[in-house]
Amino acid sequence: LLLLLLLWSAILVEFSHCNEKIKNADSLTFP
Repeated sequence: LLLLLLLWSAILVEFSHCNEKIKNADSLTFP
């Protein structure tokens, strides 16, 4: 159960990082 919790938290962290990248990409102005 603890291993599953660690895995889930790692996935959430990766997901949040992806969201940050997407937000940063959206804020940039593309030519």
